[in-house]
Formats: sequence, C-alpha cells, structure tokens
Amino acid sequence: MRLPSSKTGPWARDIVNQCLASQQNRIERYTAFKNIYLTGDENNDAAIFNKTFAYIETVASYLYSPVELRAMLSLPRRFSNAVNLAKNSTAADELNERVRDSGLDMKVEAANVWSLVKGKTFIKLLWGDGNFDPYVVQPEYMGVLHEDRDTLDYKMEAFVHVSFISKSQFRDFIRGRPNEAELMRKAYMYMKTGKDTGKPDQDNITRQVILGGLTPFQMAGQATQQNASRGMVDWLGTPRPIFDPKTMEDLIRIDELWVWDSDRDDWTTIQLFGEDTLLEGYLTRRNIFAQAAGSMKTANDSNPLQGCHPFTEFCVNPIDGYFWGDSEVRLVALLQKALNARINGINTLLRRQERPPWIFSGSTSVNQNAFAKLTKPDGYLADSNPNMKAQRMTVEIPQGLYESKADMEADFDKIGSFSPTLQGRGESGVRAQAHAETLVRTGSPRFKDRALAAERSVEATLELGLSLMKAHIPDKFVAWVAPGVKSPELAPKDEEIVEDPPADGMMPVVFQLQHLNPAAKARVDSHSGSPAFAHETRALLFDLLKAGAATPEQLVEHTNPPGAGEMIAGIEKRQIEQAKFLAAHPEVAAEALHGKKKK
Repeated sequence: MRLPSSKTGPWARDIVNQCLASQQNRIERYTAFKNIYLTGDENNDAAIFNKTFAYIETVASYLYSPVELRAMLSLPRRFSNAVNLAKNSTAADELNERVRDSGLDMKVEAANVWSLVKGKTFIKLLWGDGNFDPYVVQPEYMGVLHEDRDTLDYKMEAFVHVSFISKSQFRDFIRGRPNEAELMRKAYMYMKTGKDTGKPDQDNITRQVILGGLTPFQMAGQATQQNASRGMVDWLGTPRPIFDPKTMEDLIRIDELWVWDSDRDDWTTIQLFGEDTLLEGYLTRRNIFAQAAGSMKTANDSNPLQGCHPFTEFCVNPIDGYFWGDSEVRLVALLQKALNARINGINTLLRRQERPPWIFSGSTSVNQNAFAKLTKPDGYLADSNPNMKAQRMTVEIPQGLYESKADMEADFDKIGSFSPTLQGRGESGVRAQAHAETLVRTGSPRFKDRALAAERSVEATLELGLSLMKAHIPDKFVAWVAPGVKSPELAPKDEEIVEDPPADGMMPVVFQLQHLNPAAKARVDSHSGSPAFAHETRALLFDLLKAGAATPEQLVEHTNPPGAGEMIAGIEKRQIEQAKFLAAHPEVAAEALHGKKKK
C-alpha cells in the first residue's frame, strides 16, 4: 500500500473506519459467546449446570498447557555443529527464563482459551523494564482491512488496534514532543466535548460497547436494574468492569494503525485520536516496534525486528476466507440451551412432587386463603358440605428424563472427540495398559491437529520473543562445549571467564544473542505445550535412547525433569572422566571393544 504524501490524518482515519467495519457486529457475537461460556446462557442468566465452561476449559487444556512448556532453538542439520548447538541451548535457557518471569506462558494460556470462545485472539508482545511485556488483546479491539485473508501479513495491507488510555498516561505519552501543548489542548477538547473539528465522535458509544459489551459498563455507585427491582446483588451474571464517571470521561481512544508500506518494504505505524489528530506518523514514517528505544542491530547490520509487528494470532478453529475464525462455543451453544431446558424441566417436576397440587370437589367455598391454611403445618380445612373432598394430585416424572440429560452431556464429548480414555476414565473391555495406550493414540488425532495449530501460534510468539531479545539484550553469554572441540569461536585462553564450567575441561564460547546463527528458530521443545502429545513423545525419547540414537543429555533436556541442569552437568562430568580414564588406559577401551565385537 502506498501512503499519501500529505493529509495523512484524514487518510488514516478513513482506513481505520474501513478496518472496523464489522466491529459492532462482532462485538455482539463475542458478548453472546462470552455469556454462554461464563454463565451458560447468551442473555447472562446463569444456568444451573454450565457444561460449556467445563467443555471449553477441557479442550483448551488439551490444546495447550503451560505446565511443561519449553522452548528450544532448532537448526538445519548443516549448521548443527557443537558450538552452534551449545549457543542455542544457552539462548533457549535464557528465553525460557524470560517467558516464565514475564508471565508470557500464562498470557498464552489466556489467549488460547479466549480464541476458543471468540474465534481469534492476539498476544501483543512488547519490551519493557528489561523483559517481555505481554498483553492479551481481545478481537473486539482489533480490525483488519481484508477480512477474507487469514493472517496479519503484508497481504493484509492494514490493520488497527484500538485502545483507551487515561489522561495521565496520554500526558506521559506525548511528553517532550515539539507539539506537546497542541496535542494536550486537543485532548482536553476531546474529553470535554466528545467532538473534534465539529464532527460527531462515536467514542463514547464505542467505549461502552467494547468495555462493557452489550450490557454497558456500570458506573460506580449506580444500581443495576436487577438491584433496583429485586434488591439483590448480581453475583451470578458475567463479571464486568465498574468505572467511576470521572475515569470514563478521562479515557482517550487511541487508534494504532499498521500499514504495509510498499516503498519501505516494512510496516508503518500511525497513531491517531479524535477525528484525525496524529500522534505517530506525522513527521516520519517508521515501524515503532522495530525502532523502539534501546533496540540494536545484529552483527550483519540488520534489525531483527524489521518487517515485524508485535501481534501474534491465536486461532484454533480457522475458516478459509474469514480472518476471525470460528468459535468453539457456537458448536455447543444450542446443546447448552437444550441441557438448560431439560434441567429446568426436571427441577419443575421435582418441585411439583415435593408440593403437589390439590384437588377440591363437592364445595364452592374453598379459596386461596383456605388452601394456604391447609398447606401449613398442622393446618386444617373445615367445610359444612358432607360431599366435600380434598386430595393431592400424583405427579410422576416420565422415564428417561435423567438418561436424556446424561445423553446431552455425552454429546458435548462427542463434539469435542473426548473418548473415556482421553478423559482418564475406564472403558469396558480394556484390561491392559498397551490396549489403553492404543485407544488414546487412535482417539487423539483430531486433538493433535488442533494442538499443532495452537503450537504454531506459541512458536510464533517465542520467535518474536527471541527477536526482541536479540534487539534489546547486549549482554554476553557463555556456552560450554566438550573438550577436544575445535572452533574459531572458542574464547581465547587469556579472556577472563567469571563462570565455572559445568564439568572440568569444558571450553567456553562467549557470544551475544545477535550472533546466533540466523537459521536458528524458536520452537516448542518435544511438543511440550500440549498434553495430547506428552505420553507418546516421552515414550519415543526413551526408545531413541535405547536404540542409541539419543544421548542421556538429550533425554534429560527434552523431558525436563526437576533439576535437569544438575543432571546434565553430572552426565557431562562423568563422560569427561570416563574419556580421561580410557585415554590413560587404552587396553581397557580395546578390551571393551573386543568384547562388543565378540558378542
């Protein structure tokens, strides 16, 4: 896309409006899906048994779990020498530590869950205070120019992220700019009148819809309709934010527009508020993510963040030709409504069994007051008519109601492809562990396909995190290689190394993250992000060890037991000691080799 040479503000506002063309419609759908997920009903009336919540949480846990998530750096075989592998291992340890310390793994879990609920969510990964600064971005805050395209690549041409910041945040944001006073004046006018340049501003409506869904946000101290009518606390409905009116007045909507600039072959960031007031993009065109303060260039004078934006998409149920994907809630919503109706019907019948209706005959004097006396403890009813008769009606619960309810619950498992063995329950006819493992393996392909889709999003996030580390961490790291390895990258003997080697005799390689092989890519180690792969992957690793295709160090590294670092150091120490012993006693090595050949 070619950007205009002048009047960027009006042009950007027009592109933003085009990107947000479906926002209102999507918000309505997302609100209904969110209510069904959290309460079991699209109207926010809490269901007695919200099976949808349990279903979504179970599916999400199968697709991604942060419990054992590990990152690794993968290299093509032609680059897999000892030095590169050692550097990759050290860099992967640093990446894993930062993922955990920043809470990125938990943000990914939230993005995975809400992508199932709404169809697609995003992680916005920034850098702040020396570490990752991740945010979960809900799809109602996003808009794209071409909804018939699948991803946020250069073919999308433009997309926008809508956010709301307070007045104090806005003041800090523009501090030090040449036009700071003018921007602040326009911001005060924007907050005071809700208008800019005389044109109606829909930000107040957008604020209510985005922050509060179809049920607008609640002002502090303001009673809801339910509180007013029933004098009760609304504790069963979907939680929603509560804002002080002054806080809401001070919120300023910022539209962050990302446009693929064909002239620069990179993204251009344009930030604006109001009608067409520019905060970014009025003087220079740049990618603010790639040119953030403190970012560095790699050894070959290239920026690892060039051509990148900070957003990673999570979409477990993609739809070809529709950017926003499909909601898992949509697949079970009608089943949840049918389950609600069945449970409510059973409860009504049970209540009628507890207090069945009365039949009065032979008298015309019985009224509601008399009936109320009759139904109280020790109550009685006297009537002068000798033919008067009172009896209770028999209420019977039809057979099969509970069975039909159980069948509806089982239908959730059928939709999600949950077999009893996948849920940890026994199944008739299964007596041996091998049989059960076979059932799990043959019953999980659908989960594995979807887990791989989630894993691709996790890997894209890890890869973006690695690029951020390359651009912002100038520190030197030390990787250790076994004795006897020859490489020009080995640290000189006179270079002072503060760290002690994991085992005596190991040699140091000093490097910066920006010096990693460009072919190294961040990947999820051993499919550790998904429990659907866990058992098979572990079994495969042990089989590879038995076959001699994997080393004990690789087994420990990929299974990641508690104290993995100490275990690997111990293995390396024993291997070095064994190599020294065999070098000092070659007859032992020859005898061992002869014994193997004889066998």
